Amino acid sequence: GNTWQTAPVFTDVPGGDYVLLIRNVLGGGCENPSIPFGVIDFPKYFTPNNDGIHDTWKIQGLESGNYASVEIYIFDRYGKVIVKLDPKQGWNGLTRYGQPLPSSDYWFSLDIVKSVGVSEDGTVTTRRYTKKGHFSLIRR
Repeated sequence: GNTWQTAPVFTDVPGGDYVLLIRNVLGGGCENPSIPFGVIDFPKYFTPNNDGIHDTWKIQGLESGNYASVEIYIFDRYGKVIVKLDPKQGWNGLTRYGQPLPSSDYWFSLDIVKSVGVSEDGTVTTRRYTKKGHFSLIRR
């Protein structure tokens, strides 16, 4: 459902894709614009056992962003790259050769480049966002 508020600050918003609806309370025929945005978050664990619950590890909040590029890498505890992820698919706990990896902690690196404007001469201004973190792969 919609939650209306007057303050421009949102707290405790879970990771995911959202649409900000701006309501014009002054009237006057102005449009009520909407702005899609994502709150980027990631699961702390996943259990790839094909039971339909937490089977993939996927960063949340990337769908609505109009990004110039998104790169996600998964690393093992020694810093070796296990796989480069498709942000829309997530990771199922397999290596790039289709082998299942053991229960352990894994690390990720997320690098986003977003176009934020175009100058009069056509130069595109971008902003880079980088996030690193870790999560657990649990097999039972």
